[in-house]
Amino acid sequence: ISLKQSAILSFGIMGYDALMVFGTGLMQKVAAGATTGGKVLIPVLVVVPKTLSSTSDQLFMLGLGDIILPGCIIMCALKLAVKYRSPGLAIGAWLGYVAGSIMALTMLFVFKFPQPATIYLMPGAFVGLLLAAWYNNLVSKVLFTPIE
Repeated sequence: ISLKQSAILSFGIMGYDALMVFGTGLMQKVAAGATTGGKVLIPVLVVVPKTLSSTSDQLFMLGLGDIILPGCIIMCALKLAVKYRSPGLAIGAWLGYVAGSIMALTMLFVFKFPQPATIYLMPGAFVGLLLAAWYNNLVSKVLFTPIE
């Protein structure tokens, strides 16, 4: 699979995530029933407290797909980095993921409404990778070479 094919698949996943959060509200219902009394009932969530207080019940919830799907982009970047002997490709994808995480948290605080994290994380990882590829003159190779 090439990175271009991964990008097309990612747009479908981002659309699904946005629809389930903004359109149907299904993700909010699932997240609302995911924790009870400080215990996580759904094992596909990473739960992060909003404050450092031990008595706070306010939590951020990050779905497993928000970690695994952008992680696949970063793994592709690692393979490309090894193939083209350019570690900057993997670093760029990872920094893009970090930037996407910051953007998702910023939007969460600004709008005070649950956000579909994939619409920030996946483009962040792709943009970071593509910027690193552009810097190393590898854009066409990165986009069109199948990853083995």
